[in-house]
Amino acid sequence: MTQRIVYLAISILFLGLSVANASIVCPGDKTIYCHDDRYYTQLTGTPIVFGYPQQMVRYVDTDYLNNCNVGYIQRRWYVDVNQDGAWQSWEGSCTQIIYMQAVTQPVTVTFPADKSYNCKEQIKLDKPVWVSGPCDVIGFSYKDDVFEIAPDACYKIIRNFTVINWCTYHPQNPDWNGQGIWTHKQVLKVVETEAPVFNQCDPVVFNTDTDCKAAIVLTKSALDDSNCPSQLLSWLVEVDLWANGTIDYKYGFTESGQYFIAPQSNGASVSVTLPERVGIGKHKIKWAVRDQCGNFRTCNSYFEVVDKKPPTPYIYAFLTSAFRGDQMSLEVPARLFDRGSVDNCTPKSKLRFSFSNDVNDTLRVIGCNNFGFQYFTIYVTDQAGNSDFAEAFMLVFDNGSCNFGFTFPGRVIKADGKPLPGTIIELMKNGVPVSETQSDDDGSFYLEEISLMNDYYLKVHHENPETPVLNIIDFLALRDYLFGALTLENYQFIAADVNGDRRIRANDLMLMRDIILGKASKPDWKFYADVDTITGEKDLQNLSSKTMLNGFDGNFDFTAVYPGNIKGSGPAAVSKEDKLDIIPEPVENGILFRVEESAELEGLQMQLTFRQISDNPEIIVAGKTLTPGQYHIDKENSILNIMLADPIHWTQDKPAIIINGADISGIKPSRTNLAVSGLRKPIQLRIAEASVSVNPQPVMTERGVFYMNDPDLRLHAVYNIMGVPVNHSFKGGYLQIHTPLSGLYIIKAAKAGKDLTFRIIVP
Repeated sequence: MTQRIVYLAISILFLGLSVANASIVCPGDKTIYCHDDRYYTQLTGTPIVFGYPQQMVRYVDTDYLNNCNVGYIQRRWYVDVNQDGAWQSWEGSCTQIIYMQAVTQPVTVTFPADKSYNCKEQIKLDKPVWVSGPCDVIGFSYKDDVFEIAPDACYKIIRNFTVINWCTYHPQNPDWNGQGIWTHKQVLKVVETEAPVFNQCDPVVFNTDTDCKAAIVLTKSALDDSNCPSQLLSWLVEVDLWANGTIDYKYGFTESGQYFIAPQSNGASVSVTLPERVGIGKHKIKWAVRDQCGNFRTCNSYFEVVDKKPPTPYIYAFLTSAFRGDQMSLEVPARLFDRGSVDNCTPKSKLRFSFSNDVNDTLRVIGCNNFGFQYFTIYVTDQAGNSDFAEAFMLVFDNGSCNFGFTFPGRVIKADGKPLPGTIIELMKNGVPVSETQSDDDGSFYLEEISLMNDYYLKVHHENPETPVLNIIDFLALRDYLFGALTLENYQFIAADVNGDRRIRANDLMLMRDIILGKASKPDWKFYADVDTITGEKDLQNLSSKTMLNGFDGNFDFTAVYPGNIKGSGPAAVSKEDKLDIIPEPVENGILFRVEESAELEGLQMQLTFRQISDNPEIIVAGKTLTPGQYHIDKENSILNIMLADPIHWTQDKPAIIINGADISGIKPSRTNLAVSGLRKPIQLRIAEASVSVNPQPVMTERGVFYMNDPDLRLHAVYNIMGVPVNHSFKGGYLQIHTPLSGLYIIKAAKAGKDLTFRIIVP
C-alpha cells in the first residue's frame, strides 16, 4: 500500500512538471478571402509544439464576421492534455488572427418580363435572377397591386419586385452611395371576353295559396364555361311587379342589407325572396350576371302568379229524402250537397256545383223509375276553372207509393279482417222482426225485396259462433295498457272494454282474468256498424250496434269484436305459433314438469285435465307457489286452469311446474299459451304423451317390483340417487330392483331410438 502511494505521488509530480514545461508557438496571422476555406490549415498554418505529439493540438475559433463572411477570426491553439476536446487555462495555448477579406464583383439582376394570361389561375410567380460575387448575400421580395377591373384587362396585377445585396446595401451608413438595391415593376394581365351563360331564361309560374297570393322565391343559375372560367359570379336582379315599367325591387352585389347578393360560386344558384306576397298577374324580372373579367350577360323574363288551386269540396256524403212518387218527381240540385265548400280566390257564392265536369250539369230528377239508392259525383268549380270532386250518395224513400222493393248488400267481418259466417241479420220495425238473413262463408249477406221505409233498422247477433280463447297474451296487453306501457290500436280499444261499459278500467282486467281461469262465463261477440277507426277510449261512447236503414251507404259493414281478444283485434295478432315441449314426471303425491329448453317468460296460461285432482292442490311454478287467485279448478271435469302474469325463468331439465295433489295417470295433452320475453306471442306447450308408465306409483304392493306397460321398451340401467348402478331384473314387463334400501331410483331406458328416464320410489 505504501509503495503504491509513493508511485502515485511521483506520477503526479511528473505530470505537473510536464504541463509546466509544455510549449506551443502559433502560426503567424493570416489574411484570406471570404470564400476561402478557413478550416484548411495548410492555408491558415499550424502551430509548433514542444513536449507533446502534434496529434494533441486542438483549436477553437471565435468569429467576428458579418453576414457576408467579412471580418476576422480569433483562433486559439492549445495542447489538449486531458483529451476532453475543450481548452483549460492550465493547458498550454497561443492565439492566431485570421482576417476574411471581401471579394468585390459587379452584380447583374434580371427581372421577369410583363405577361398576359387568359385566366387568373394561369398566373404564376416568375422570380428575378442575378449574377453576383461568391460572398454576396442577395434576396428578393415582391408586393402585388391587384386591379379587379382595368381599362386594358379584366384583371391586372402590378408586381413590385425589390432585390437587395445585403453586403453593399447600408442605407444607415452616411457614406452609402445607393448601391446594393434594384427595383422593378412587372405587369400581369388577364384578358378574357366570354360572358357567363344562363341555365335557362324561361318564365316561371307560381300558384296562389289560401290568401289568393303567392310567396315569390326567384331562382337562377349561370355557368362561366370559358377556357378559363371565373370562380365567382356577381349578380344583379330587377323586379317589375305588374309589368308597369317601375322597378319595385333591386338586388345585387351593389346593394346593401336584405337586397345584397354576395358573389356566388360558378354554376351555383342564386335566389331572391320578395318581401311581399304577390297577387294574380304577370310580372317582369331582369337577371344580369358578371364574371370576374367584367363580362356581362342579361336575361329578361317574367313570372306569373296563377290560381291553380282547386276548391276544397265539403260535401254531405249521405243525404236522405222522401217523396210521393205518384204525385210529383223529386228535383235534386247539385248545390244541395254543399256543406261549406271553399276556394282561396273565389267567393263561396261564386262557386259552381255540378254532377259532372260540365258546370251546367246541375240537376237530377228522381221519380218512381229511379228512386232508391243514388250515387253522385259532385264537382265544385271556381272562377278560374279549377275543379275538384267528391263522391256522395242519396237514399230516396217513396214511402210505399211506388210499390218497389230493393236488395241491400252487407258484410260481417271480425276485427282481424276475416269473415264471420253464420251471423244473423234481422230487419226490425218497432222492435218486431220484418225480415231475416245470415252471413255466408265470406261474411256477406243480402236483404232482398225490402221496401224503403224510414223507420226500418238492423239488429245483428250470432247464436252459436266460434269464439276466440282469451289467454295470457290478452291479459298482459290489457295490463300494460292500463299502466301506460302499451298503446292500443283501432279495434283493440273495443276489445279492451271487456265488461262493455264503454270504458277501459281495472274491472275489465279482473273480468278477463276470471274468464281465462273459467270463473266467469265467456262473453258474446259485439257488432258495430260502419266503424272504420277508433283513436282512443273517447270513441267508445259513439259506438252503436243499431243501424237505421236510411243510414245505408251502399253496403252495410259490420265489424265483430270479441271482448278481451286484444291480440286478435289489431296488428299484434299472430297466426303462427312456436312450440315448446314440456315433459311430465311422477313425484310423490303429484306430478313434475320439465322443459327441454330454457325459456324466459312474461307470463303463463295453462289448462290441464286430470283423472283426479285435489280441491286444494299445491302448485309451484319456477319455485313460486301460486295463490288461489292464480288458478281455478273445474271440479266437474277435473280441469285445472293456471294463469300467472309474472316473469318466469325456466331452466332446461330443471323443475318448471310442480303440482302436488294430482293423478298423473289421467293427464291429457293440452294447448297452453306462454308470453315469452321479447316475443309476447302464443307458444304451443306440448305435454309429451307417455305411452310408457311405471306402476304402481308412488308405492308398491310387492317390495322392489314395478310393472312397465310397454313391450317395445328397452331397459338399459337402474341407478340410485347417487348415480351408482343397482342390480335389477327385467322380464315380461316386470322390473325388480334388488336392493334393501329405500329411496329414489332412476331408470334409463329407450324406445324407438329415443332415450327415456323414469324416477321411481322404493319405500
